[in-house]
Amino acid sequence: MKTLDTTKLFYNLYPYKLVCRLDLAHEFRGNRLGSVRRIIDNLQRQYDTKYDYLLINENAKKKISISSFKDAQIIYNYLNKNKDYRLRVQYKELTIYGTKKDWLLKLADDLSNTIEWWEPGPNLKVLKPGHVYLKNDNGHDFRVTIRGRLDQSAVNWLLNNQDKVKLGSVFLRSLERGSRYLDNMYFYIKNEKCLSLLNLVMSSNIRRVDKIIVLD
Repeated sequence: MKTLDTTKLFYNLYPYKLVCRLDLAHEFRGNRLGSVRRIIDNLQRQYDTKYDYLLINENAKKKISISSFKDAQIIYNYLNKNKDYRLRVQYKELTIYGTKKDWLLKLADDLSNTIEWWEPGPNLKVLKPGHVYLKNDNGHDFRVTIRGRLDQSAVNWLLNNQDKVKLGSVFLRSLERGSRYLDNMYFYIKNEKCLSLLNLVMSSNIRRVDKIIVLD
């Protein structure tokens, strides 16, 4: 596994990045762990019959290597026990971003086909989970990441309280066009008082709240 340095946070949040090769990488797209579990259970039944190779289903022509099947099991178990990560899929490569170095390194040690490991280089400060590091002060104390689909009352609050929140152009256009499923999109909110108001409106739709730290 090649070890590389990063001088910035991935997705403005994650200091660590693990890239692995996996026949089942595509099945992890969208973080659909329930679907992944069903596929793994099916492959386990094939594995128990001692097939030389595995298939996702009877009609699929894509063969799954035994090593990829076992790696997929390991990855599923790790992801199922930790919510502080993000996935990216590119062909047969699965990239996992995280804030917990020990957790991600332990996962790397358990896998059979890792490609790259990225961590902060000497020019990046030691980062704390639950914090977002920005180069410039945007006048807001917190970043809020959304979970799932917003209801109309939450949408109305965001649109009518733009003195309290900072909405990116893509986020704002999505709201104005009627989009409601905004899972993992984020916006900024001014302070703790405004955050308390937001919690009254959409607490069930808040995936995480990160404190903003402005880099020197």
